[in-house]
Amino acid sequence: MTTSTTKRSDVRFLLDVRDQRTSYLTATLSAVYVSDGHIRNAQFSVYDPERVAHLDSLRFDAQASKDSPEFYFSTHNAVHYQEIYSVDLLRAESMTKTLRRVQKYTDKLWEEKGSPRDFAEFAQRIARSLGVRKQRIFAVKVSGNAWSYDENVYQWMNEEELRVYLANALTNWKEGAA
Repeated sequence: MTTSTTKRSDVRFLLDVRDQRTSYLTATLSAVYVSDGHIRNAQFSVYDPERVAHLDSLRFDAQASKDSPEFYFSTHNAVHYQEIYSVDLLRAESMTKTLRRVQKYTDKLWEEKGSPRDFAEFAQRIARSLGVRKQRIFAVKVSGNAWSYDENVYQWMNEEELRVYLANALTNWKEGAA
């Protein structure tokens, strides 16, 4: 008797921290996947061998102001789809299913563990709700300005390293704005 196993896609999240020049600093995590060592965007398609179509354009974000001690986020609308150009019924159902899955999982964790202490813990909870079990799943670009992911260098981080990175980014931003 043979058993078949379905390969789990290597889902990760790219961090983009930006000065919005409106007295806010934003942190956005975008879902991607790694295939053969290369970062790729999820693409919504009926043919989806990587099983990541539901992640196309999925983001979650937070922001900070000059007065905030850390990044803050809304637990109800921080996870969303962004830059959507075309949605048919199949895609709308896929998006709804994903958002409901995230909400159900995070609601359960809020009941069991309370509110996440910060954006890094929130991001880890969202990742878990999407079935991601690896540790070093958050990345920030450390060099390169190329359009292609392959031509840039990324630093992979776990939850604690993400927490430290975000704290440092906020401190540096506040010092630069002073």
